[in-house]
Amino acid sequence: MKKSLLFVFALIVLQSCLKENAVDKFPEASCYSGSLRASYSLDIRPILDASCIKCHNENNPPKGYNLKLYADVNRATQNNLLFNVVNHTAGFSKMPAGADKLLQCDIDKIRKWIENGALND
Repeated sequence: MKKSLLFVFALIVLQSCLKENAVDKFPEASCYSGSLRASYSLDIRPILDASCIKCHNENNPPKGYNLKLYADVNRATQNNLLFNVVNHTAGFSKMPAGADKLLQCDIDKIRKWIENGALND
């Protein structure tokens, strides 16, 4: 009986170790689907609030971009400036300054939003 219980317990432990977890296998799977349309209010605003507003706010905004304001965010999309700085494209400043590059998922959201006209939705 003890051997049977030990065998069942070992199988359960082994199964839990082998079971693939979608979040582990695809860490950004729940973040963004390239087929979806990115929304300013639902997708872009939270990225800016978390990663950009600390510096780019109404108190002496760097390069004149107060990213709390949609008008300034929209202006930053001209000539793909916003995308290039967060994507760390050669020849552009790397943003956010002094921090890690944004998740690729967030960069893809910004790219998709700009491609769709950078609407204030």
